[in-house]
Amino acid sequence: MLEDFEGIAPAQQIERIREYINLLSGKRLLHINSTAIGGGVAEILNRLIPLSNEIGMNTGWEVIPGTHEFFAVTKTVHNALQGGKVPWTKTMENVYKRYTKDNFKRFLSEGRFYGDIIIIHDPQPAGMIPLIKEQFPEKKIIWRCHIDLSSPHYRVWSFIRNYVRYADLAIFHIPEFIPKDLDMPKVIMPPSIDPLSPKNIELPQGFVYAVLDKYGIDKARPVILQISRFDMFKDPKGVIEAFSLVRESVDAQLVFAGAMATDDPEGMAILEDVKKEVVGEPDIHILELAATPIRENHLEVNALQRAAAIILQKSLREGFGLTATEGMWKGKPVVAGNVGGLRYQIMDGVTGYLVGDVDKNGNLEYSKEESAGRIKSLLVHPEEAERMGKRAREYVRNNLLITRHLADYLELACWLLLDKPYSGKILSS
Repeated sequence: MLEDFEGIAPAQQIERIREYINLLSGKRLLHINSTAIGGGVAEILNRLIPLSNEIGMNTGWEVIPGTHEFFAVTKTVHNALQGGKVPWTKTMENVYKRYTKDNFKRFLSEGRFYGDIIIIHDPQPAGMIPLIKEQFPEKKIIWRCHIDLSSPHYRVWSFIRNYVRYADLAIFHIPEFIPKDLDMPKVIMPPSIDPLSPKNIELPQGFVYAVLDKYGIDKARPVILQISRFDMFKDPKGVIEAFSLVRESVDAQLVFAGAMATDDPEGMAILEDVKKEVVGEPDIHILELAATPIRENHLEVNALQRAAAIILQKSLREGFGLTATEGMWKGKPVVAGNVGGLRYQIMDGVTGYLVGDVDKNGNLEYSKEESAGRIKSLLVHPEEAERMGKRAREYVRNNLLITRHLADYLELACWLLLDKPYSGKILSS
């Protein structure tokens, strides 16, 4: 319950929630996305929705179904919207349209559009927005974008934008992600972590050691850790290259760990490529963590983060980077790509280091030498690493906890449904 966050989250965040929840009696929120397991969106919703219901805000969650055919197309859409150069054909458009219509008809027949506000997450279910609006004009629809749209593939974005524009509001993590040609009300709302989740609670040292033993990780040498999907935008090969330079002068281990998401058909192929890269490298651990049971997965991730000396998030594109936030909450310095939402999480030289520079096309250019240099600096100066970690935890406490996130959603609901003032900025163009 909300009282459990007292003494952990800032008091003003808890008070905001109590204020708004009293105004929203009898209202209902509904979230729709494409997977219940794997990836940051599912992880946020797995914590946000139960808390929302516990405090009295009636909140539902529906997941659109799909086959490999559909998710192969939506993964292409995801990559294209983040600037990837991908093929885009009429056949792919038709696959998206066909599954969108089928999912809409199924949801409609089963009564699954039950929210006063319906929050559609990312491009996979975005095609249903105009269909919902036509069927239920009284409902408010929010498109919640979790990815970097600063320089999207034009044809793919034009295709998705034709659905998104029917929403009443769009939410982005940071201002830079908003496309210039999206003419509708927009707000900025960073994501969050739950400090009381199995992924972030304090753990006995014995449990942490048991997880290290399970995966053959040496407890006596420093661990450099990246937790992420197996995705080309997470730059797994760049991580390995930087670590190889670090190891030339510092005795350390690299752990690259992730789990498969049901809406990401590329993950297994990328995992296999990465494993081939590190054959015969005993100090590089590539771990495919079981996605379920969710609690066990999250406890193992928690243990790995607590065991790490340094957290990496060397993404080439990044909507936000929740695993970086999780590491910061555990008092760890982060070395991350100077891109996307990571630039808003990490204060360069204060809570960690940002590496690389973004070119005019939104692509991150970096050197493996720069990345390795920052990692080595933290390993050989542990006192500074500890100071950075303490500052990182406090930054997360004030800005990136679930209590702030829930209060933001409730305030938006009061604005949309009750015409109450909104303390944030509504961007109209």
